[in-house]
Amino acid sequence: MNESLIDGDELKQQLENLLPHAKESIIFISAYITESGINWLAFHASKCSIVHVICRLAPSDVMSGSTHLTALETALNKGMRVSCLHSLHAKIYSIDYNYIFVGSANLTNHGLKIYSIGNLEACTTVPANNLNCNFISTILKSSTALDLEVIKNMQSYIDRKEASLQYGSWPEGTLKNDEGIWVRDFFWSRPRENEQSIEKIHDLELLGISVDSEVTADYLMNTRCVRWLLRKLENELGNELYFGTLTKILHDELKDDPAPYRKDIKSLIQNLLEYVDLYLGDVIEISRPKHSQRIKLLVTG
Repeated sequence: MNESLIDGDELKQQLENLLPHAKESIIFISAYITESGINWLAFHASKCSIVHVICRLAPSDVMSGSTHLTALETALNKGMRVSCLHSLHAKIYSIDYNYIFVGSANLTNHGLKIYSIGNLEACTTVPANNLNCNFISTILKSSTALDLEVIKNMQSYIDRKEASLQYGSWPEGTLKNDEGIWVRDFFWSRPRENEQSIEKIHDLELLGISVDSEVTADYLMNTRCVRWLLRKLENELGNELYFGTLTKILHDELKDDPAPYRKDIKSLIQNLLEYVDLYLGDVIEISRPKHSQRIKLLVTG
């Protein structure tokens, strides 16, 4: 395959030639996914391969019709794996990690011109080298798996909102979370660092925002790491903890096996506190009365 630019219709034709012969994996990463896209994929996909679709799935995407919850339900019922990544804007189509297409075309009728009408898209192939394959794998690891119960919860939430309301993130409890606290629940980079890094992609997912969105206190308060910190402070006499004690608490509570090194845990706490200092100064005060940082909850209840 050459690496020249192609439109969505040509991408569809090339995928239709490859999909029936996939032997291991079909990975479609698309900000938006609709019913026509899933039905087209299910019709052409090899029965011998695992099919995994990943979309952004912000509430506003569903309310605007850019993504159909019914499409994701259909995908699950057809045995596909379905995940979401709220910072996602990429469109990547991988067949067995041997053929990789990238571009602007979503897994929708307009993106791939499934019914002969649609947008003018630009796509191309990229080499299936380790760097590109690892990039795809990182997106998969950063995404959150969905099931039919989660889709039902999302639909119930959408039904309760007014159609004109553009809400940025799902309420707590909509997406299933493992019990306990994990490394993946914390920020992997400092605020305002390189937005193109894998670590920053992970952090944007925690916040439930895209690269062109502003971090706000509301987004931060919805993250599991901040809620964990608030609980720790609420349970302490005087509602305060010092950096060393907080690091030890996290070391003891992390569910990751093997547990990370103490220096890596310190980095997680440092990143978290930098976010808190920047955006939650009216809720949590960070000071250094002696040689160690003191973290104090200012607002309780």
